[in-house]
Amino acid sequence: YLQAQNTYKLTLNAGQAYMANAMRRDTLGANTEWQHTFSPANQLNVFVQYAENRAAGSPPTAPGSDARTTGNTNLLIAGTGWLHSMADGRQLVFASLYTGKESDVVPALVSQPPDGVKRFDGLRFGGQAAVSDRTDGFVSLGWQHAVFAKPNAFIVNNGVRNEHQYDVTAGAIWHADKLWSIKPQVSIYRKNSNLALYSYDRTDVSLTLRRDFK
Repeated sequence: YLQAQNTYKLTLNAGQAYMANAMRRDTLGANTEWQHTFSPANQLNVFVQYAENRAAGSPPTAPGSDARTTGNTNLLIAGTGWLHSMADGRQLVFASLYTGKESDVVPALVSQPPDGVKRFDGLRFGGQAAVSDRTDGFVSLGWQHAVFAKPNAFIVNNGVRNEHQYDVTAGAIWHADKLWSIKPQVSIYRKNSNLALYSYDRTDVSLTLRRDFK
């Protein structure tokens, strides 16, 4: 929804992730965002995201499942960002800060998960540039630090689990016409945890088809 200097966005998300053909995670959520344009070159945005993750298929303890899938969680994130466009309008840079928490949803009569609520903070920055009349390229870097609430018996001196995650994303946007665009992108993640079971490398490849209504 557009106004003179303000834009309001609501995005609904749904997805499924499969692990070893035995474990499935379903995700359902919503993102809300407010953008305020101070000038043609500067824009502020504030966002809130909520998602519910639910595990299905084999239980986490089954031999064919992935022990890193901990079960059912609710995720809440809030943050703010800034976007600056260069004088010619063909390049822009952006940065954002966010904070959030991930809480386990535990059914009745089931013991509480060992690590408790996950609280995290992160930042992201990057840029985008026009490489032709119809194509823009972009890249971004991200960092996130997470700390869990409860001591873990598998960590020395019953310390709490903490993690650092780094990621880089690169891609392009091809504008087929004024309303349609295609965006291929690749994201590479690395997570380091003081509990080795939760450390991993991951690569995501996606292709997005977008239609604007104006």
